[in-house]
Amino acid sequence: MNRCGILTTIAIACCCLSAKAQIGGTTSFQVLQAISPARTAALGGNALAVKDGDLNLGLYAPSLLYFSIGANVKYVMSQMAEYNASALLVDMSATYYNPENLITATLMMRNIGRPLSSYRPGVEENIPFEIQAGVSKRLDKAPLRFSIIGENLQVWRLSEDRTGQTVTDPLTGETIPVENEGFAETLARHLVFNTEIILSENFFIRLGYNYNRRQELKIDTRPGTGGFTYGFGLRVSKFHLSYARASFNLAGVANHFGLSVRFDDFKKS
Repeated sequence: MNRCGILTTIAIACCCLSAKAQIGGTTSFQVLQAISPARTAALGGNALAVKDGDLNLGLYAPSLLYFSIGANVKYVMSQMAEYNASALLVDMSATYYNPENLITATLMMRNIGRPLSSYRPGVEENIPFEIQAGVSKRLDKAPLRFSIIGENLQVWRLSEDRTGQTVTDPLTGETIPVENEGFAETLARHLVFNTEIILSENFFIRLGYNYNRRQELKIDTRPGTGGFTYGFGLRVSKFHLSYARASFNLAGVANHFGLSVRFDDFKKS
């Protein structure tokens, strides 16, 4: 029987960005797109279709935690000097789980809502609404879980629209029209791939690949490992430790650490 549950969270974000990018701009609430749990970072930035009771994943996609259908209610605040903006948002998701085939599928709509206040009167800040869908499969006879997630499904083209743009051939001086990306390239920009190697109930290795992140941040002459992520998870007694290393480009990487506790584990002891 499907049941509905609402998990309420409060997210308060303080942004220190330039006035040009913030005031009256479109990035006031882009902090909502930030990757926070270390496990999620290790899996390419998205673990939408992983269902195993992880609290961090449940806060991201509420139907993964307890219910087939779930929602998060979020109050978000952005502040820069004397300027403030806030919003009330809802994340909604639905999950199908087949325990016999170990398949999980999730559909989620993130950041549904509107601003409560803006930096400047009469200027409404944009909310980064997003639709995601994902499916994961855990192998029955091997310690592996594979996932594929589609991001930003509310819009087809994620790259710049190059219609009407031209470049000049440096040798001939000929003007050459610039073509938009083809179907396969556009589709790939929506996809995130990840794998968990479940060595035991207490130790996990995680790998991820985010194609769009790689294309957006790479340096053409030296692409490096941008878009690739990895990490591990370790359970020590009742504590869940996670680490992730996410490579963006040659400028640097991001290291994520996480520590979580399930209170139900204390009740069992």
